[in-house]
Amino acid sequence: MLFNVADNSGAFKVKCVSVARTVLPSPAGFLTVVVKSGVFSKKVQKGDVCRAVVVRLVRSTKRSFGYCASYSSNAGGLLKKNEIAPLGTRVRGTVFFELHKLGFTRIVSLAAALV
Repeated sequence: MLFNVADNSGAFKVKCVSVARTVLPSPAGFLTVVVKSGVFSKKVQKGDVCRAVVVRLVRSTKRSFGYCASYSSNAGGLLKKNEIAPLGTRVRGTVFFELHKLGFTRIVSLAAALV
């Protein structure tokens, strides 16, 4: 499964290698990804294995207060090694509200809006 990268770490597309604790990716879920394309003079290179968190999903997710949220593309934010801090300094677009509840406050504060 290919994901767009929502931050400015230098990668544009990443391929999901494994999903932590589930079969399908969920909002604010951890992924292990391989960088496929991007600007490689920055923090990541092609073929690097990184950790990422899901910030947008095409698959609709049901909220506890009644409605479903979905996006037009899959996107993830790359994380620093052994931390939950983002690798980039900006996050493009909106992100899931569940990121705030699960402790990704740095990603939420960098994003344009919560959905």
